[in-house]
Amino acid sequence: MPVRNEGHFIQESLGAVLHQDYPQGAFEVLVVDGDSDDETVDEVLALRDRFPDIHVRVIDNPDRKPAPALNLGIAAASGDIVVRVDGHCRVEPDYLRRCVEALDATGADCVGGPMTTVGRSHRGRAIAAAQSSHFGVGGVAFRTTEQGAYVDTVPFGAYRRPVLDKLGGFDEHIGCNEDDDLNFRLTRAGYRIWMDPTIRSTYYPREGFRALWSQYFRYGRYKVPLMAKNRAVPALRQLVPPAFVGAGLGSVVLTLLTRKLRYAVGFNALYLALNASRSRPAASVRGAEVTEVMTANTIMHTAYGCGFWLGAAELAALVARTGSLPARPGDAQVAQGAGTGDRADAAPPR
Repeated sequence: MPVRNEGHFIQESLGAVLHQDYPQGAFEVLVVDGDSDDETVDEVLALRDRFPDIHVRVIDNPDRKPAPALNLGIAAASGDIVVRVDGHCRVEPDYLRRCVEALDATGADCVGGPMTTVGRSHRGRAIAAAQSSHFGVGGVAFRTTEQGAYVDTVPFGAYRRPVLDKLGGFDEHIGCNEDDDLNFRLTRAGYRIWMDPTIRSTYYPREGFRALWSQYFRYGRYKVPLMAKNRAVPALRQLVPPAFVGAGLGSVVLTLLTRKLRYAVGFNALYLALNASRSRPAASVRGAEVTEVMTANTIMHTAYGCGFWLGAAELAALVARTGSLPARPGDAQVAQGAGTGDRADAAPPR
């Protein structure tokens, strides 16, 4: 579990992990803390004392970022299966058992399940509705369907340890989207990811529009170095938000050049109508306001698209300065130290 300043939620997230129906002596829990300055570590230690039969360790992550935290956890893990769980989610009591069963039954190299997004406030419900709709997130399987299938990515995946070692763990250099990058490298290498509908988790999203903007702007910005490093686009849906932003800017430019409002007005009217028609059913399911779901959709699409174009500009500046794209690292060298144990010594458990 990579965490930082999750003191207000760690009792629920870590508590769900510790209440698994899997035999308590058969798994360990590694909480990798990113130098929290709240009560996160104290809460973890208090929970550890309540479950003496489960091996719970706290590992320091001075880098504070998720990818280094995950690699520290992999390096310190002793099992043949590594399950990544976030500090802001809640897994079902049978999560670990279902993951192990699915790995055995399918022979897949990573398994996960559908994720239910639940908002805890009026605005949070609107954000959850947008993040669970095809229009909002482009048909990401684990957000929009509950059918068992081989997919391109899952949240909170259970990985076979030898596969993680071979891929080199998580890339610590791309800034964000480390899960997407790992899962893309995994499937490109011929491994398989299975989404099982019996593996259930709940995620609690941002509760405000400003935080939502920051989250999706970051997603879009750091998707570009991921694509540049891998020399590929993991999924075409990831190009839709930048295309949307580009088309919107193009309509404004055409309006200014021709002095005809129909270009900008037409584009925005079309998006508004499409957004409204898709937001209405999503809002009714979640008990959210249609206008707030529409706002969440617009923020996600625009923020991701703007972040993507900033990332593209940064990449272009790098190429202009160096004369080439960033070197494509070997898969086994992407995350230094993952699976070797050499980083565990630098961040001893406490």
